[in-house]
Amino acid sequence: MNQTANYQLCQWDPTDRILMEDFNTDNSKIDAALKAQADTLESLSQKAGGRLLGTLKASASGTTCEFRLDGVDWSAWREVHLVADPYTDSGAVVTVYACGSNAVMCVLSGNTSADRAQHASLGHMVLYPLFDPRNRATVIDLCEGEMRDVGYQFSNLTYVRMIVNNGHSLKAGTALEIWGAK
Repeated sequence: MNQTANYQLCQWDPTDRILMEDFNTDNSKIDAALKAQADTLESLSQKAGGRLLGTLKASASGTTCEFRLDGVDWSAWREVHLVADPYTDSGAVVTVYACGSNAVMCVLSGNTSADRAQHASLGHMVLYPLFDPRNRATVIDLCEGEMRDVGYQFSNLTYVRMIVNNGHSLKAGTALEIWGAK
């Protein structure tokens, strides 16, 4: 009896005697190969692509809103995306700062609707820890197309603060999405 080149599955000739054991052996080989492939694909899917790490929302209105980042494992991500979604009144300008510093991460206009589908202005910041929290945090502000030094190592970047310009407020529901990409 002939066998396939890769998995040595049975290939019967017209004169070969067909046995149930041959079918069972072939099916076991196929099952093991498919399982190994599925495990490999699952492992790769854990390493690739973007993943929503969390959505943080302000529960009260005010001129300042802080969002904790200490749940982010900087060593697990090549890049981290922060998407700011400030819910404000008309004419508001929102600035996102790193921790308690004056390091601007993003500047954007606020959204006057509570419906995210209607929002025209989302602050998108990209950080590149490159799997090492000791790296110095630099952010790319996709709203203004600028790269800025945050002034901290990623391990010390524990929160961001949104501040709205005078005479305006950040409303409850203002949000920050955190995405990781490997």
